[in-house]
Amino acid sequence: MLMPVGTRFTEREYAGGWGELRATSEGVDFMGVARLGEMASAADIERVGVKLTGVDGRHWKVINEGRNENGWNWFVTVEASVKGQLYFGDYGTGPKGSYLLMPRTTERDNRQHESDYKAWYESIPALMR
Repeated sequence: MLMPVGTRFTEREYAGGWGELRATSEGVDFMGVARLGEMASAADIERVGVKLTGVDGRHWKVINEGRNENGWNWFVTVEASVKGQLYFGDYGTGPKGSYLLMPRTTERDNRQHESDYKAWYESIPALMR
């Protein structure tokens, strides 16, 4: 996964095997949650994303998806734009568990760095290689 060099993460563990990473770099907030050993459904992971971002499910649109690719059982990439903020979400299941990765930026920043964001979310499926 592509992240700026020098990005510092904080981590947190939750009951039931869930873990979280958070970071802020150059005005972009990043959050990732994972649960090892469980193949959660898309609906379950989507509920987590809605809860963590506060962005209702009707605002999200699918921009990429795949099945049985690079070790992923399935993955989906979504984006949502709300009040000038742009959220991306990459989620799916792989051989070790369930994952949800979410950067948040501004619509303006996305317009200025659109190719970087696209390269980021397109790099996610390669994680399982």
